[in-house]
Amino acid sequence: DPYTPVANGWGNLERQYYLPGSSLVQSMDGATDGKGLLITAKHRVANPHASGPFDCWYSFSSRTGKKYDPPQNCEWVSGKITTEDRIGFLYGHLEARIKSTGTTGTWPAFWMLGTDYQKIGWPGCGEIDIHEGNGGIPNVNWGTLHGYNYWPGGSKNLGKSIMEDWHVYGLEWKPNLISFTFDGEVYKTITAEELKSPPWNL
Repeated sequence: DPYTPVANGWGNLERQYYLPGSSLVQSMDGATDGKGLLITAKHRVANPHASGPFDCWYSFSSRTGKKYDPPQNCEWVSGKITTEDRIGFLYGHLEARIKSTGTTGTWPAFWMLGTDYQKIGWPGCGEIDIHEGNGGIPNVNWGTLHGYNYWPGGSKNLGKSIMEDWHVYGLEWKPNLISFTFDGEVYKTITAEELKSPPWNL
């Protein structure tokens, strides 16, 4: 990934390393036009990648400030789509039709950072999570706003795994509110007025 350092786990202690070419447009069951963008995570302990081994976040101990010896390399390789410096907007509707799979430990997401991320970092740039799943809690989808010391949001519990089928995860962004949608239904709206009151005004 030429835009972001890959060894720091993206703040999430990820046990994966992002590789070019790991995200492919190809035929997929259930894709409306017969094709979809497929991102695959592969376990590489038994069959290491030819370009590896790859240094992961846990190769460095924040407690001691030193590298582990011997190094503990990433067990997984994966891909992601980064649209930094390619697309940005203020207000509007954004959605994606997504099907994610996985078990405990996976964290599929469709999310955005502010365009000033490289200048002021996170969380000052702001973050909007349109879809966050959790392989260990497969029935729930989350939509969240992140800023300094606040993360208002909401969740949609389907009562069954959201990972079994394709779903449309959307965001409606207006000057005075942000709404999160699931298959066209608004499940959480956060207003600008709400962010003026505790605890979100922190």
